[in-house]
Amino acid sequence: MATSTSWRPRKITVGGKTKSSVPTISRALRRAKPGDTIAVSPGIYHERVVLPCDGIRIVADKPGVVLDGATVVEGSAFRAARNRPGVFSWPLPEGSSSTIPWLWYNDEMLICRLEPLTSEKDHMCFHVDTGHRRVEINVNGKKMPGAAKITIPVVGPLIEINGHREVLVRGMHLTRSAGQAIDATGSERLTVEHCLITRAGGTGIRGGHNAHYVRNTIMECNGNAIWQGDGDDESLIEENLVVANAINWDPLEHWAGNLKQNGGSRCLYRQNWVMDHTPGPVKVGPHTRVFSHCFATGIWPDINCNNNAYMGNACARLPHAGMYIEHTADGNIAAYNCLQDCAMGITLRQAKANLVTRNWVFNREFFGWGQTHVSRYAAFGRGFDEVGKPITQAAESAMWGRQLFEGLCVWHAYDEFQEASAYNSLHANLIQVSGRAVSVPMASHSWPSADEREKAPPPGVLTNRLEGNYYDRMEGDSDFALLAQEQISDFETYRKHTGWDANAHTGRFSPDVLGLEPIWTLPWAARHSDVPVAILHDPTLQVRSENGIDEPMFWRSSHPQRDWINTPPQARWDRNDTGAHAGRRGVLFLQSTSRSKGRPFGQTITWTSAAIPVKPGITMAVDMWAKAEDVAPVNEGTGVSVVVRFLDAFGFESGRAALVNKDTRADLLAGTYDWTRVEARATAPEGACWMTVVMGLAPSDGKVCFDDIHIQLVDPPAPDRK
Repeated sequence: MATSTSWRPRKITVGGKTKSSVPTISRALRRAKPGDTIAVSPGIYHERVVLPCDGIRIVADKPGVVLDGATVVEGSAFRAARNRPGVFSWPLPEGSSSTIPWLWYNDEMLICRLEPLTSEKDHMCFHVDTGHRRVEINVNGKKMPGAAKITIPVVGPLIEINGHREVLVRGMHLTRSAGQAIDATGSERLTVEHCLITRAGGTGIRGGHNAHYVRNTIMECNGNAIWQGDGDDESLIEENLVVANAINWDPLEHWAGNLKQNGGSRCLYRQNWVMDHTPGPVKVGPHTRVFSHCFATGIWPDINCNNNAYMGNACARLPHAGMYIEHTADGNIAAYNCLQDCAMGITLRQAKANLVTRNWVFNREFFGWGQTHVSRYAAFGRGFDEVGKPITQAAESAMWGRQLFEGLCVWHAYDEFQEASAYNSLHANLIQVSGRAVSVPMASHSWPSADEREKAPPPGVLTNRLEGNYYDRMEGDSDFALLAQEQISDFETYRKHTGWDANAHTGRFSPDVLGLEPIWTLPWAARHSDVPVAILHDPTLQVRSENGIDEPMFWRSSHPQRDWINTPPQARWDRNDTGAHAGRRGVLFLQSTSRSKGRPFGQTITWTSAAIPVKPGITMAVDMWAKAEDVAPVNEGTGVSVVVRFLDAFGFESGRAALVNKDTRADLLAGTYDWTRVEARATAPEGACWMTVVMGLAPSDGKVCFDDIHIQLVDPPAPDRK
C-alpha cells in the first residue's frame, strides 16, 4: 500500500513568466528537496547543473530546453604566439574545464592535437595547454581574422548526478559540453529519457547502477554515447538512437565504443540503433576511400562485463566491429541483432561462455577505416583472408578499394593476458554479402605478431562452437541506415529524417522489414513448455523505486501528468508491498470518485510495458494476476482494464485487443476479489510492428493490483496435410 510522507513534492519552474519561477536551473536546485520536480521552460541555459540530493526530477516543461556548455569568442580576443607563425592563443576563464576535445572556427570543427602547435602544418588544428590554461589554434597558417567566431566548450559535465539516487532527467537538449553531458558516476536508479545529446566533449551519459536510459538520441559526441563501468549493474539501455559518436578520433586513438562497458553485469541492451550518418570519400596516401566519420565500435562490452544480454539492436556503417565482446566479458548473450556494413560483424576476443545466436550480419560496399578489416589494430599487423592465414603486404595493397569483411570472429590475443577465447557458442547466425565485398564469414585467429598468428591455435579454440551458421550473397540494396546527410541539431528534424516519432518510440524499420525473427524467441525457451516465457524485463515487478515518487523501472505511465502520484485522494499507482502474488511487490492503482474531496473523477490511469516487436499474424498469450478491492465503475464499460495495443513502425496504433472489459472478463471489471489469473490471446493485425500491454483503472472508485506478468509466443498450428 502507499506510504505517507512528511513532505509533499513540489514543482519549481525555471525560466517561466510567473513570479515564483527562477532564472536558472542551479538556483532552482538550491531550493529543491527529494521528490521535487524542476520544470524547465524553453530557452538556452549556459550553466553546470549539480544535483544536491536524491529524488530530483529535471524535466523540460515544453520542447526547446537547451543546456549549452560552450562560449563564443571573437578572433580579436586571441593573441599571437611567440615564435610560432600562425598560432594564436586565448586564456581559459577561471573555473572552466581544461578538457576541451574540440573547437569550431566559424562552424567548422578543428582537429585536436595532443602536442603543441608549431607551424603551418597544423592548419585548422587546436591544442589545449593545460599547464598555462590556454587554448591555441591555427586556422590558416597566417593570421586570425578579428571577426571570426570561435566556439569553445568550457562547461562539463553539464549535469552531474553527484552520486545521488532516484533521479529523472527528461526532454533536455544537452550540447557542446567540455566533458560528459551527464555524469552519473556512483549514482543508482537514474532515468534519462527523451533527451537529445549532441557534441559532448566526452561521453554522452557516463555510469549509473540500475539505471534506465531509454528513447534518447545521442549523436556526434567526442567519446562514447553511453559508458558504464564497474558496479554499473542491472541497467536497461533500450530504444536509444546513437549516431556518429567518437568523431574526433585523433586524441582517442580509437579506444571508444558507441555503447561501451568497462564493467557491469546483468544489464539488458535492447532495441538500440547505432550507426554513422556521414560517410564520405577521404584521401589516404595515393588512394581515395569511402569511410565512416564515426570512429567507434557499435556495442562493446570490454572487461568484467558478465551475464549481460544484447538483443534486438541494429548497428550499421561502423568502421570497426558492430559488436565486440572482449577480454573477461563472459556469460553474455547476443541474439537477434542486425549488423550492417561494419568492418566486422560480431567479434569475441579472450571471452568465454558467450552465446551468439540468431543474428543477421551483412555487408555491401561500405568501407571501414584503416588498411584492413582489423581496423584499430592495423598498426600492429595485417589481417587474414581466411581462417588463420595472414594477408601479405602485396595482397593488402591489392585490396584497397575493396572491403575485407568478417561476419563472425573469435580472437585469441597473446598479450600480457595470455588467454584464449573458450566455451563460446556462435550458432544459427545469418551472414550475407553483396556487391564487391570480400568476406570471411567465420574466422578464428590470434594476435598480435605474424609469427604467433601462424602457430597452431591453442587448445581453447577447440572448445568454441562455430557451426550451424548460414552464409550467402544477398541481392539488392537493403540499406536501412540511410539517414539525412545535412547537419541536424534538433528533435523535430532528426525524428523526421530517421522515422522516429516524437517520443522516439520506434524506428523506421520494423523487425519484419529487417527480416529478423522477434527477439523474444529466446534460445533456451521451451517453445512448447507450459511455463510462460518472461519476455518483459522484471515481470514480477521487483525492480522498483524506493521512494515512490517516480514510475516503476522499465515501464511508463500513460497519464499526462506525473505529479499526482503522491497527492491522494487523486488517482495514482504505487507499489504494493503487502500481499504481492510473486516476490515482494506488485503494482497498485487507486483512485476516488468522491467530489467532496475536491478531486474530479473520470481519470484513466494505466501502466504501459516497453514495446515488444511482433509480426502481423502472430499470436501472443498474456498471462498475469489481478486483485481488486471495492472497484466501482462510474459507468458501464469502465473499471479494471487490461489492453494489448499494437503499433506500426512509426508508433501509431494499428489495433488493440481488450483482455479485461465487459465483453471478455466482466467478472474482473468491478467488485472485490483475491488474486485471480488473467489469461488471454491477442493476434497482431496487418501493419503491426510492436505491441505493448496497458493495464490499470478506467474511471472508477477503488483499487486494483497487478503482478507476475508474462507474455508468450503462441506457435502457429500445424498445417492440414489431408
